[in-house]
Amino acid sequence: MVKAENNTLDDKIKLSFTQLDNYLTCPLLYKLRYVLKIKTPKAAAPSFGQVVHETLQHFYELVLQKKKVDKNTLLEKYEYSWKPDGYKDKMDELSYKRKGEEQLSNYYDRYEKFPTTPLFVEKKFIFSLGDIRISGKIDRIDKAGGNKINIIDYKTGNVKKQNEANNDLQMSIYAAASETLFPGKEVGEFIFYFLKTNEVVKTERTDKQIEETKQLITSTAEEIRDKNFDPVEGYHCKWCPYTWICPAKQPLQTS
Repeated sequence: MVKAENNTLDDKIKLSFTQLDNYLTCPLLYKLRYVLKIKTPKAAAPSFGQVVHETLQHFYELVLQKKKVDKNTLLEKYEYSWKPDGYKDKMDELSYKRKGEEQLSNYYDRYEKFPTTPLFVEKKFIFSLGDIRISGKIDRIDKAGGNKINIIDYKTGNVKKQNEANNDLQMSIYAAASETLFPGKEVGEFIFYFLKTNEVVKTERTDKQIEETKQLITSTAEEIRDKNFDPVEGYHCKWCPYTWICPAKQPLQTS
């Protein structure tokens, strides 16, 4: 078992969805990234995703301010937000940038047909489960009919299948957070918006799912407290930036 050395884990654990996801994917990945804090080079996909999220945030902030917006406004925000980080070379950067321009242009076409003024964009949240603190940000929250709200999460990756959306941990965490953020209100729909294909996938969360999510967070925090950081091999090893120090990926030493 891999143990954390020269690091102490506080009794009060602070977790985000990304941290939980990293631990559930591979406990050693969590240790290397969040306990030992070993830095890795930026990668293209997350860099691109961050820029697109920032672009939509700035766009909807103008909408909330009742400023006049059009497609050029959105694309200007994209140009302003662009960061040349994580790409293999200039051609790779240019390819991503053009894809983003196309995706956001298609997004605006849909927005123009169904213009929406959100309640919040990039809404921060913090809620506690005992001595565990969970924090994060929700991309967009819209008012729905009656006493309901809708939670929207932008995705720049591939479209999720319905069963994947129904069991997505991030949305389940948002559901739990909404109890603290909006007491007395009900989330009507949890909506994934996939920029790559301009598609929407909707899902819901039951009280049972929310309770199961809280139990998963609690049990994961206990594993972290106990410093259980064994590596877990799988498909994720193909993109893991720590294979160069992972004991599961090192060749066996023979005498």
